[in-house]
Order: sequence, then structure tokens, then C-alpha cells
Amino acid sequence: MKSILSQIFYEMEHRTDTMLVTIVGDQGSAPRTAGARMLVGVRGRLIGTIGGGAVEKRSEDMALQAIEKKRSFVHDFILRKNITEDLGMVCGGDVTVLFNRVPWDSEEWKAVVAAALKLMDEHKKYWFVSPITGGVPTVVSNGEIAAGPELPEKVFTGLKGEKPVLIDREYFAEYINCGDRLVIFGAGHIARCLSPLARTVGFRPVIYDDRSEYADKKFFPDAEDVICADFGEIAKHIDITEDDYIVIMTNGHANDYNAQSQIMLGGKYAYLGVIGSRAKTVTLNKKLTDIGITEEALAHVHTPIGTNIKAVTPEEIAVSIAGELIMVRAERRGGK
Repeated sequence: MKSILSQIFYEMEHRTDTMLVTIVGDQGSAPRTAGARMLVGVRGRLIGTIGGGAVEKRSEDMALQAIEKKRSFVHDFILRKNITEDLGMVCGGDVTVLFNRVPWDSEEWKAVVAAALKLMDEHKKYWFVSPITGGVPTVVSNGEIAAGPELPEKVFTGLKGEKPVLIDREYFAEYINCGDRLVIFGAGHIARCLSPLARTVGFRPVIYDDRSEYADKKFFPDAEDVICADFGEIAKHIDITEDDYIVIMTNGHANDYNAQSQIMLGGKYAYLGVIGSRAKTVTLNKKLTDIGITEEALAHVHTPIGTNIKAVTPEEIAVSIAGELIMVRAERRGGK
């Protein structure tokens, strides 16, 4: 979303109209679900995707025509062979797409984009609410309008959870969570592979290690922060929240236990994964239950960590961990 908003701002600065194309509804087996976006300019698709293939190509063509005609509209694509429309895609699902024109000279649009980008830079959550008829969206943060037109009370009532929501077929609201921080305890070979990979899929890596020769920014140029501190005093150096994804892979079982026990006793995280064998897990779990960690809580820890792709090298293990992080994040947001 940030790259799309940045592109909108760029195009407005260069006096170019664009079309924000958003899937606002989906049924059945569609290539992308509600919330998928792309931006189309006078030169064609600029950034983003709504699934590729025939739907995206047709949408790009329709967007180009709409930019020329200066109009916004909604269109339903039927992704099954039928007498109404045959896109050559027999997916068994339908998608509803909003084509929302962004005039380059709209000060209201510029204010909305600027407010949304500012919230993202500050890692704050917000709702991006678009009228289905087209027009200027509204940015809602902490239950209040940060920018954009006023909204009826029913919209505020419908802003719940993290799933995109279509409110009375009048407003499409998407929850933008800028808090996907990935805290990696242990700055070894796998961390060096995982950090840049996690960044490319939308996580904000933070590295924590007690060894100064490992916890060095030069090894993690894309990390948001690199912390060199004792594993026994985590709370003094970083505040773990319910939106944080935690990966524990230190240089020893003792440090793994120190980190895991503090994180679990704190009780706030979106994901907790711990590297190691099943035998190690049994040993650590026994120590953790001895200090009051429940079996139910331990059952939600991802260990051995990562998706099972027979990973062996640090690079492969990083891919398996990233895959699991993506899956958990999608499940939190209601992804199919």
C-alpha cells in the first residue's frame, strides 16, 4: 500500500491523473481477494497487481479509458464461462473491482495520501475507507478521521477486526497494519538471510544479540534496528507488542530459554517461532512449564520453526521461516 500511495503522490506532483483499481469483493476461487490494488496511469499499469491475467489486463484497459473520460465506477468480473462475460478464466469465482480516479489537482486527495503515508512512517494502524461511487477516501486512525470526508456512523461501527469490509455496498474499508515488526533474537547466519527476505515481504526486521561482533548494522543494512544487549534483560531494551512477530534462534539453548521465557511471560506477540529439534523443544518446554507457562500457550509456539520444505542451508531455512510468517500474517488478516 505504501508504494502505491507514494506513486500516487509522485504522479500528482507531475500533474498526471491516475486510477486506483481495487478489488472490493470476491466470491469463490478468485486470483486475488478484497484489498488487492494496482495503480494505472496514462502510460498503463504503474505499480501493484490485482492478480494478473485477463482480469488485470481488462481492468488496465478500462482504467485507461476511464482516466480519459474522467470518471470512476465499479465493475463485476465473472470468472466463469457464461453468456454474460467470458474472460477465458475458469476459476470458479467472481470479483468486484472499484475504479477510483485520482485527479492530479485534487488537494483533498493529496491531503489523504499525505496523512496515510505519515501514519505508515510512524508505524501506526489505520483504516483506508473508499466510497464505492468513487471519490476521495477517508483515513481513520484510532476511531477518528485523520484526513478525508466525513463518514456516517454506520461506517465507524463496521470498522472491526483486520479483514477488509464492504459496508452496505457503499464503502470499502481496508485495515492497514503498519506494525508488522519482526524481532529476531540471534544475529547468526540464518538471521542475515532472513532479515532482507522479511523486508521484501513487508516485515520490519529488528535484530537482537548479546555479541557485539554479530549485532552489527553492517550485517543488517535493511534492519530497522540492531540491538546489542543481554538476553536476560529484553524488556529493558525493546517493548514487545501484540503485533510483533518473534523469531528465536540464538547461539545456545540457555539464551533461547532466556528469550522465550521472557516473551511468553509477557504474553504479547502475534507469532512466536523457535528454532531447534523436537528433542530440544521437549527439554525447553519442561523448563517453561516449571515457571508457569501453560501447555496451551506452548502449543501455539511454532517449533520446529518454519514451513516443512526440507530446508538445510541458512538461505533455505530463512525461506521456510518467511513462508510461515506470511501464512500467519494472512490468517490474522482473514486471508484465504
